[in-house]
Amino acid sequence: MLDLKYIRSNLAEVKSGLLKRIPATDFDLEKLLGLDDERKTIIQKVEVLKAERNKNSKTKPTPTIIKKMKSLGQEITRLEDRLNALEIDLQEKLAQ
Repeated sequence: MLDLKYIRSNLAEVKSGLLKRIPATDFDLEKLLGLDDERKTIIQKVEVLKAERNKNSKTKPTPTIIKKMKSLGQEITRLEDRLNALEIDLQEKLAQ
């Protein structure tokens, strides 16, 4: 299993190495890197939302803030679920 950082920095070398072992139709490095980019984006969004939630938790909540925090929590849960699915998909693709 290759490291994503290694794949990213040595894309041509990894691609030629894979072509020696398997047909080009059996792997898609661009899709793999796209999944990793999406994973990184989601991680950043989750961190921003968590920071906002933490900032608001230090003040006395108004009904408006409570409503906002509930929707924030739901968005964090949705993004974390997507992140978990992406990480499983990435691990499966890297193990091939």
